[in-house]
Amino acid sequence: MTRSEKILFSLDIILVAIMGFLQSSSLMSFYGIKINISMVFLIVLIFSVKNYWQYSILLLVSLISLKYFSAPSKELVIFGLLMFFAFNFRKMFSEHKLFSITILVILLTPIYYLFIDYKFVFTDFNIFIKEMVLNMVIAAIFGYLYQHKAYEKI
Repeated sequence: MTRSEKILFSLDIILVAIMGFLQSSSLMSFYGIKINISMVFLIVLIFSVKNYWQYSILLLVSLISLKYFSAPSKELVIFGLLMFFAFNFRKMFSEHKLFSITILVILLTPIYYLFIDYKFVFTDFNIFIKEMVLNMVIAAIFGYLYQHKAYEKI
């Protein structure tokens, strides 16, 4: 690992921790719709982090920062497992990263909620759809920034 790769990995760790703290503190809520920003950011990182151990460290940092304001729960276990499986199956997706990121957000958001609280998907369908669309928009923004390496130019 070169010095610049170590710096970029350190920046990824810091960003993952910030996303987790933002999500766990409920600061990322718009009109009652809570963005799952940690999931979105880790999905983007699936296609930029090549090393299994680096992604495992990022996932662990995310889980720790998400439980900072609460006790460990089944939501964190399911979240961790979904992100782990998504990383392992990333080679099945297209080479076009933005398309793959969007597909993963579309797939993982309903799977996550079906495991956590399947009633939410059916009773609050409008909120669920709005949250999924908002997650896709945020994922597209993060994916674009990572694809064009905008963070390296800072």
